[in-house]
Amino acid sequence: MDNKNNLENALKIIFRDSASAGFWDSRNNYISEKISAGKDWRWQSLHSGSHRYGLFTLSMILLSKDIYSLDTKKYDNKIVDFIYWIYNNLKNLSTPELTYGGLLSVILGKKLFNLDQFELDVIEEALSGAYNNIVPFTDNQNSLILIASKYFLDLKKSEEQLSKLKKLTSFILSSKNDSAFFETGDVRAIYHQRIMYALWSLLFASRYYLRERIKTSVEDTLNFVWEKRRDRKDDAFLWHPSFYMIKYKNKFKIPVFNPKSAKYLFECHQTFFANSINFYQKFFNSNLFQHEKEKAMEWIWGKNRINKNLNEVTGIGIPARIMDLNGNLFIKGQQFIGSYEIGSFILALAADMVRTESA
Repeated sequence: MDNKNNLENALKIIFRDSASAGFWDSRNNYISEKISAGKDWRWQSLHSGSHRYGLFTLSMILLSKDIYSLDTKKYDNKIVDFIYWIYNNLKNLSTPELTYGGLLSVILGKKLFNLDQFELDVIEEALSGAYNNIVPFTDNQNSLILIASKYFLDLKKSEEQLSKLKKLTSFILSSKNDSAFFETGDVRAIYHQRIMYALWSLLFASRYYLRERIKTSVEDTLNFVWEKRRDRKDDAFLWHPSFYMIKYKNKFKIPVFNPKSAKYLFECHQTFFANSINFYQKFFNSNLFQHEKEKAMEWIWGKNRINKNLNEVTGIGIPARIMDLNGNLFIKGQQFIGSYEIGSFILALAADMVRTESA
């Protein structure tokens, strides 16, 4: 596969105007939520008013820039406009929007673009407010606040913020069950992305706290996911079991039966897993799990049950989002691509570009 060309195409569609079936909302200066297509692969933008996906996408692009030196010069004006939009709306964003990329984007924006007018006290107030609102902790996606915390602490020493990072990190680690995923009270804790987000978050927290314990915990979970949560037919990760028992609100077990979506395979789950390994390898100077990462990404490029490169079938240079267990790419109600999925795709490709260039 051509990582450079794939990466350029992904960035291009993220910042292409929504009027041309891209993700960029030029009227409001932000990345919109999704684009949709029918069986003819004719794409159109969808405007729902939700910001979570776009905020996540921007944070992934900025992480790619910070960690893997992604070249964003073509799009820096739009990126900075979006960062200003976030900063000016910090008090209006919901807690899920703040934890899912809003805070991280502002903090990384300040760091990478020297935005001195962004006041750390304002950012810290929003960070503290988000922490306060995720207690009790019942959504593993909120763990991503730890990445924002890591970058905030890089900019400003704060015992209060360090204490919050330590407290949440300890809670997540203590929630790991015998199956090596994090049973925090989130009823969807076994969902693939919610396992991966917890891993990402812990890996960034390891820069400030419990480094060796996190290393061991992440290794256990990656092994668990690879052995127990993929379809051996073609290395596709399963979204969730059709039936499972889960600890709810960290108190008692409840049964969950959801057979329909248990049959869905998502392209983004391959990159979520790959990015967990990329962060692990980066932070612990390791080559462990390289084989598993390559196998996960190969599923996108054609080593799947339909033997098709999912990046080619859509006609726009980004992967098809979904496949069911029978290999169908068209599933009613699922014919869209969220910008967040492209954000994770960009992050995975940016990491591979660095690895390829340094080989």
